[in-house]
Amino acid sequence: MNGVRVAVLGAGPRAVRAGSVEQALAGGAAAKDAAAKVLDDVEPQDDALASAWYRRQVLPGLVERALEELR
Repeated sequence: MNGVRVAVLGAGPRAVRAGSVEQALAGGAAAKDAAAKVLDDVEPQDDALASAWYRRQVLPGLVERALEELR
């Protein structure tokens, strides 16, 4: 997955680029391992739709699924 760019929106007040995920992928990490890095870049927040706790639980899995779809 060379050259993949990852951004997250909807988890906080603004979109954030997930450079840690990109670096992990560039280093040859599997999608699951790279996706786990997303929380290094994104600090989920509470809002009327979901809690920060819930977003922390779900976000790595969503990123993993998106990365797997690129294969």
